[in-house]
Amino acid sequence: MKIALKILVGLIATLFTVLWLRWMLQPEAMAAEWALSPTGPAGMNNLRGDVGGLFLTSAVFCWLWLLRGNVLWLRAATVGMACVLLGRITGLLVDGVNQASVVSAVTEAVFIGVFLIAARVSTKS
Repeated sequence: MKIALKILVGLIATLFTVLWLRWMLQPEAMAAEWALSPTGPAGMNNLRGDVGGLFLTSAVFCWLWLLRGNVLWLRAATVGMACVLLGRITGLLVDGVNQASVVSAVTEAVFIGVFLIAARVSTKS
């Protein structure tokens, strides 16, 4: 069970790392894929910093838990992902339901579940 959870967290960390790299290196393509329309260089910078930075933060927390074993890093990743999910749910309530946002919300909820279960079975605190 612990190995499976470490693999899952490792896959999520890898996904977050790849997304961060894509936001850094291909922000125009990512903005188009994610239905975002930055206005000029400042808008592109915000996408790199805010969206890319969130993915990097989540990736770092996951990698630190995998490398160091301290469950606090995984709890930090959980809090960050829960904040993203809160924003997603707010958007669904305010802006209406759409398939892409529901898929993202479900994915984020699954990630939170993986993090919570992994933190629970982790032996270090």
